[in-house]
Amino acid sequence: MSMGDLRTEGRSAFDDLYAMAEVMLWGGNAAGGSDDIQIWRGRRMTLYRYSGGGFSFRRENDHLSDEFATNLSFGFLHRGELTATSDGQTLVHRPGQVATFRMDRPIDSRTQPGTVLTVAHLPFRFLESRGVDTRQLNGQGWEAGVLCDTAMSMADRIFNVATDDEAFVLEAGIVELVVGILAAHDSDLLVDDVTEKTRARAMQLIDENYTDVELDADRIAAALGASRRYLYGLFEGRGPSIATLIRDRRAAHAEQLLINEPTFSIRRIAHLSGFGSEDRLLRTFKQLTGESPSAYRRRIATGGRVPVSS
Repeated sequence: MSMGDLRTEGRSAFDDLYAMAEVMLWGGNAAGGSDDIQIWRGRRMTLYRYSGGGFSFRRENDHLSDEFATNLSFGFLHRGELTATSDGQTLVHRPGQVATFRMDRPIDSRTQPGTVLTVAHLPFRFLESRGVDTRQLNGQGWEAGVLCDTAMSMADRIFNVATDDEAFVLEAGIVELVVGILAAHDSDLLVDDVTEKTRARAMQLIDENYTDVELDADRIAAALGASRRYLYGLFEGRGPSIATLIRDRRAAHAEQLLINEPTFSIRRIAHLSGFGSEDRLLRTFKQLTGESPSAYRRRIATGGRVPVSS
């Protein structure tokens, strides 16, 4: 896969931005340079980096059925200031903070000239499979400290110096940082809620044990000292069911093995990811992607990057 397949700059990158929203540029770059946008498309995540003059980004109702509407936008501000309004709330985003917006909601935002902003787009489904409640994350902003600095540094390497293989490793690191930042924020919102703490523990049990083929709702309920009915109630109305979360976690792991371990057989991958049998892995991939694991592996090897959990 060539670097040109992964990175886009200049006018073609602005075209990608214009596809998402109504965009207007003004003011020139405070540092004396030109407006610049870079895009990097990974296996799980797409990164956008903007620097230059002020710009406004207005995503309205007629945009909300596009390919971006299944993503959460997660922003790191290196320099400058961004003001955004969504769902009737206005957020002022400053350096050292992170901000999140659901791309299935209208957004009206603008930056000041001289702003440098990196935005990661991650699919709702992937985040929900990791226990993140994306419903609460539209128009949110908070301090992220050293985690924010680390993610921005990794993004810098992807855009400026990393080879393709190195960029995919860095992508995995940024994804885990984002999941950790979002999960911590989600917990902070309901830190005194016993139900939320129990739900978080259930998610931890999935993360620690999804490769065990015997893991199911009954096992998790027993570990929590709760009934199966109570466990189901923890997740009702909050996105994927407990069974779907286990399945998606296994599928995401199998996906990474298919990509990163080309010598592993499909049967071995099925066992390592918790499916237990090649047939169960095959049925899951057919359900989620419409193709077999072998076909998925061939497509990835030839440049297709549509993740199973998107």
